[in-house]
Amino acid sequence: QKVTNSRQGRSLQAPSSVPCLDGINFKADADAEHMATLASGASSSEQVVPKVSSVCEKLDSDGTCVLADLHDFFDVTLTKVDVEHGKYGKYVFYKMQIIHDPIRNTYILLTNWGRIGESGKYQQTPFTSEEDCVKEYKKVFKSKSGNEWDTRASFIRKAGKYALIMRPKTRLKNPEKLLQGAVESSTHPCSLPTGVGNLLRFFLNTKALSSVYSCSGIDSSRLPFGQLTLSTIQAAEAKLSEIKKKLTLHKEVSRIGGNVIDIRASFETIAKLSNEFYELLPTCNDQILKPFNEQKLGWAVKLTQQLRELTITKQLLLGARHRQASMNPIDYAYKALGVHIKPLTINSIERKCLLRFIDNTYSDRDKMVHQIYALDDGKQACDIPNKRLLFHGSGNENIPGILKHGLLIAPPEAPTSGWAYGKGIYFSDQFKKAISYASMCSSSEEERPRAFVFV
Repeated sequence: QKVTNSRQGRSLQAPSSVPCLDGINFKADADAEHMATLASGASSSEQVVPKVSSVCEKLDSDGTCVLADLHDFFDVTLTKVDVEHGKYGKYVFYKMQIIHDPIRNTYILLTNWGRIGESGKYQQTPFTSEEDCVKEYKKVFKSKSGNEWDTRASFIRKAGKYALIMRPKTRLKNPEKLLQGAVESSTHPCSLPTGVGNLLRFFLNTKALSSVYSCSGIDSSRLPFGQLTLSTIQAAEAKLSEIKKKLTLHKEVSRIGGNVIDIRASFETIAKLSNEFYELLPTCNDQILKPFNEQKLGWAVKLTQQLRELTITKQLLLGARHRQASMNPIDYAYKALGVHIKPLTINSIERKCLLRFIDNTYSDRDKMVHQIYALDDGKQACDIPNKRLLFHGSGNENIPGILKHGLLIAPPEAPTSGWAYGKGIYFSDQFKKAISYASMCSSSEEERPRAFVFV
């Protein structure tokens, strides 16, 4: 299914009337519903139990686990910057666990160290006494970090020592409940034409959205899709802006041959900001993640852009559920987007012209145009005499955000690399090119995959 958008300099005939937005504030409604969901206990949490490290030599006993005290587990990850030859640096880690073998009643102090991205070396030291093992664990922690284990909640970074990586202690038990029932059930019938209603229902499918969210690389057990907020994304974007500045500064310091102290400080700042970014947006990777470089910065900027688009859809879902007692969820989403959507009739001149244009620039006959929609957001189209029809493809998860806010240029913190002609909004006069940037997916196993393209 293809969607065409005629916002800029359009010649398509679209209805002049735009849905009334009186009383629709989907962001406020979403916030209210989110708070109500949290208060209801739907997002009750459970303790995160760390797994025994994969480098640990296999133990025969059942029930082998990481030892816990009254408040936490004896499991820690530390990192620091190791500067070599005054110019080149590497990020290293140091992990520790106390592993309890309940059958033999022995305690193993596991230490694992090396360069981030590698498995590193490890050592297993057995103890017959829990007290002795814990004592040695705390001694090593202090020697590596300069901090006491019992006061790690107020950890202070020490020069030349390892920094503490914060790990989540709890996670949501049933994160899927945060968005349940937003669209699936309603006592009010949908007032929209069937084609338009089904279109919005496709975009608001919670399973499809959660699948896209999981594929983004975010650890949904620590940050479920329903719990993702715009403020979290904005905080992550602020970290990326700082990281970009520090990467530029680090490059300049290295270029002029700065001293070891300056280079180490630069490395450590980038590592600290990187850890803070991953605390905001945790990833599915259990390994210690390398601090940002320019390539990784580009990936993170695209991630936050994608999450922004998903957040708009999530807000629509929560807002619709908040108002479902008085309004059909699909009608609510339609009004909240603020754009009139009208399917073009089969015999319309606009549809015939667009289909001919598509056929002339696209040769794949395995895919077909199911419908073309005219869009009207109530804004005056710019009157440019020299007009051309250009295509723009985008992922299905981005469509609601584009309908609401239009096409946006990459933010300042985005690196210039990866863009063929610099930052901007890219179009093509070839449908084949545009459709390659769209995502061909379905909201259920029974549905045929759909993709959407703007023109």
